[in-house]
Order: sequence, then C-alpha cells, then structure tokens
Amino acid sequence: MVNFLPSPAWFYGIDSALEFIAVLIAFLISFYSFHIYRFVGQKKYLYFSLSFFLMGFALCLGAVINYLLYFHWLKHSALYVLVHNYLLYYKIGFLLHFFLHLSAFMILIILCLKIEDKKVMSLLFLFVLLAVMVAEQNFILFYLISFLLMVLYILPYFFKNCRENRTSNTKRVFLAFLAISLSQLCFFFSLWSDKIYAVGHLLQLVGYMVLLVNFISVFRK
Repeated sequence: MVNFLPSPAWFYGIDSALEFIAVLIAFLISFYSFHIYRFVGQKKYLYFSLSFFLMGFALCLGAVINYLLYFHWLKHSALYVLVHNYLLYYKIGFLLHFFLHLSAFMILIILCLKIEDKKVMSLLFLFVLLAVMVAEQNFILFYLISFLLMVLYILPYFFKNCRENRTSNTKRVFLAFLAISLSQLCFFFSLWSDKIYAVGHLLQLVGYMVLLVNFISVFRK
C-alpha cells in the first residue's frame, strides 16, 4: 500500500518503484479473477476482481504522488506545485487513496462473511467514510484500521479455508494475505523506524506476487 509517510532518503524512489510493480500485479490479479469468474460463474471471483482493481487504482494514485513529492527537480514544475496544493494533495490524493483501499478491503470482507444484505453492505461503506474522516486527522490510524480489518475479518476466513482444504492454492492465498496484513502493521510503526518502512513495502509486494502466482495457476487449470 502507498504510504503518505516521510520516506527515508536512502529509500527515495525505491518505494515508488515497488508500488508501481504492486500496481501492475494488482491489475493482473483483477484481470485473472474476472476471467475465472467468466469461466466458472462464481461471484467470489468477481468480488476479487473488483477488490484488486480498486487496490490497483489506489496504489497507482499514491505511487504517483509519492514520486512527485520526492524528486527535487520537479519543484519548479506546474505539476509539482499542483500536487502540493492543499485541495489536491489532502482532499483528493490522500483521502481518495484511503477510501479506495478501504473499500477494496470491505469488498473482501463482504466476500469472506458472505454478506448479501445490501443494507449491511451500505453500512460497511459508511464505516469506510467515517474511517477516512478519522484518518484525515491522524493518517497513521489508517494503517492500524487496515491491519485490524485484515486480522479480524479477512485472515480468519482464509486460514479456515486453508485448514479445511489443504492445497497449495489455499496455503498460498493465506500466506499472501498474511504478508499484506503484516505490511500494514509495518507501515503503522514506520514513523519510528526507517527499516520497518522498507520491510513493509517488501512484504506488501511479496503478498501481491504470491497472489498473482496463485491466480495464474488457477486460471491455467
């Protein structure tokens, strides 16, 4: 996930590069999930497709903003000034990124809990709006919220699925979401350690890569 956290100087550009790779992987996962849905007709793959499309969009948005903010040669360009504008950076960049990413998590939660009631779904997205409003005041809370959503609702589902269906596919999916969950925890603590910031990016990328490998293997079958 993109971080609106101060990147250490030795990691400038590397984090954006890792995020752009994650963007590509997220869109590929969305692509493979949608094609699996077209073949088998199971809505869970449609939910996966939509979720990772939103994740990819959120990652792309944040990666571009981070890239523009880090490089000093852009300071005199009109685009750099535009990104630093309060309305664009905080109201559009910051809030839209968080909204899209939390919405992607909510779609996964709807899938995991098998929620079909539209009123309950609307309530979950209302929670997303409230969480984004809270994160605007203290952005570090966003990563804590993301971590808790993963640990309390998403990981248990894939862990249970892994125990009931002991296949390489279910194990990979669980390990992938575990890595993504830990990346959120790393981002939460990255204000206190530059190294944790870097570890968070690596864990996030590993999680996406494992998911991509898994979806490619399922699609080929």
